[in-house]
Amino acid sequence: NGATRMVVAPGFGPSVISWTRHGEEGDNLYSFFPEPRGFSWTYPWFGGIHSILQPVEFWGNTGYLHLESIDGEPVEARDDRGITWRGVRLSTRPQKRELRDIAVQIDLLTVGGSNVLKYIYRLTNLRATEQTVLAGNIVTAALGATPDALVLWGENVRQEPGPFSA
Repeated sequence: NGATRMVVAPGFGPSVISWTRHGEEGDNLYSFFPEPRGFSWTYPWFGGIHSILQPVEFWGNTGYLHLESIDGEPVEARDDRGITWRGVRLSTRPQKRELRDIAVQIDLLTVGGSNVLKYIYRLTNLRATEQTVLAGNIVTAALGATPDALVLWGENVRQEPGPFSA
């Protein structure tokens, strides 16, 4: 968009594997592309901005989208203020029995000259009955270090990586 550039890998997670500012990778995202790795107690771990979808009874952090065939296409959308956002739309119909009646669309958008990334996650229930799933994303920010070396500071909080999480 002139200020930032994102690289999306539909077949890797799906995830945003890079988000650069003025051509420099800098401190934005930490991705394990092209091979997922283990991270803490979780495998596979993709890094970057990784989208997840899973049945509510499934326990895990990566969901099932990484097992699906994901289609990607350019998209342009105007918001309610008339601002035009451009980026990519990822789409799939999961094959896993508990998720197969859900259509998934993920829009990753930005506007010219900005450092803003807009993430829209749409689920469409294709059944005539209610379904409950867990949907969202995991963001692995670089922030100047590898994920297992980051120390988070806040008001009255200091969180260092431990043996069970980072």
